[in-house]
Amino acid sequence: MGIPRLIASGFERRIETASRPFTGLATGLDGNARRVCVKPMLTGRPNWGLTLAAEIVGAAVAGLLEVPVPKVALVSIDADFIQAAGGQLSDVESGWAVASEWVENAVPAAGIQHLAARIVNRDSIAGVTVLDTLLQNTDRHPGNVLLAAVDVRPNADLRLSFIDNAYALNSQQPKSVNVFSSRPARSRRYRYGSRRAGLRR
Repeated sequence: MGIPRLIASGFERRIETASRPFTGLATGLDGNARRVCVKPMLTGRPNWGLTLAAEIVGAAVAGLLEVPVPKVALVSIDADFIQAAGGQLSDVESGWAVASEWVENAVPAAGIQHLAARIVNRDSIAGVTVLDTLLQNTDRHPGNVLLAAVDVRPNADLRLSFIDNAYALNSQQPKSVNVFSSRPARSRRYRYGSRRAGLRR
């Protein structure tokens, strides 16, 4: 099955990370809109297409290894969509971008070691280690490892999900990190997901 094609149909907000993604809605051929995180082509970054390709390849390999990552799609962004965002997408180029399914009610795994016993797919950490080694992904850190409750019950089970393969397919040695470390990577601000995740201390 090929990569799904979507059309950007609603802008929500930018996420202040190096790749400058944004959240919003994208509509498929079935007419249904879904919430996504979009990594667009950016002006002034001539090699950015390779970075977006790494996202697609990373998701495909993750699927083969059964590593839990959001589904990816190609999303079309037109000039009218960019203009309607009122300047918030001024650095975005029209054309194709990469969208990943939004992980609802998720929070970064940083600093929440006390919840580890509730995680039902802890074995996926071994899988993502293999994935990052194969793809030479040098950017795996606690900010792009997400936790989400499997249902709305207090103290519900939790599932890990791994995002961001944009730094894959390079020649650098992958980092080895504790995905539950309370110390975030330097010079990064994580705004992915919501603190209203139903996670209880």
